[in-house]
Amino acid sequence: SERAFVEALGSCVQEALRPAAEQGALSDDDVWDVFGLLQVLFVYHQNLYHRLRDALAAWQSHISTVGDVFLDNSAFLVLHAMYTRGYAGALLHYRELRTTRPAFGRVAEAYDTAHRSSGSSGYTLQDVLALPCEHLAAYQGLIENIQKYTPKNHVDVPLLEQCHERVYHLVHRIAFLPETATIVENRKLLAAADSIRGLEGQRLIAPGRRVVQEGLVSI
Repeated sequence: SERAFVEALGSCVQEALRPAAEQGALSDDDVWDVFGLLQVLFVYHQNLYHRLRDALAAWQSHISTVGDVFLDNSAFLVLHAMYTRGYAGALLHYRELRTTRPAFGRVAEAYDTAHRSSGSSGYTLQDVLALPCEHLAAYQGLIENIQKYTPKNHVDVPLLEQCHERVYHLVHRIAFLPETATIVENRKLLAAADSIRGLEGQRLIAPGRRVVQEGLVSI
């Protein structure tokens, strides 16, 4: 949900990004390299969530709309494409700095420990950094579901159609970014490194390196 997404980004900003910057665990350049546009996305999505919440609280079935809320906030959604372009590098910086900067390692570990506890989201800091790359696809599904259950003669129909068109094209634009394929490969390599005893946290990712096959290898 949008609320869960906003809460995840907010916790990342308040419990990881800001403490790392304020405590000197990361330089300004390091903060940008790891978190990129995440704080900006948090502000925009928080505003979108509040507008959606207010629209639903005052809902009148025949005249209320949500399509206009999405449209008014659609311009910033292109920031997801910009974030995705930088994510593969951000993930590498995050993994390296967590090891080489003890103070940042402690901030990240404290975040992970707090959010693995009962009643929390269960997201690690690394999980949250990946969320903006995936969230637009959820929007597409949400808008399609709203369209499905909206009467054909409702005033919201043309607004929802415009929303769907904008989000659909942006989702597909992101899907075909070269960086998106790199993200998939890097996640597989990181999962492989973390699953092999002695390689946990090692920098297995290198330019041109990719996953060829998963499973047992016969030599």
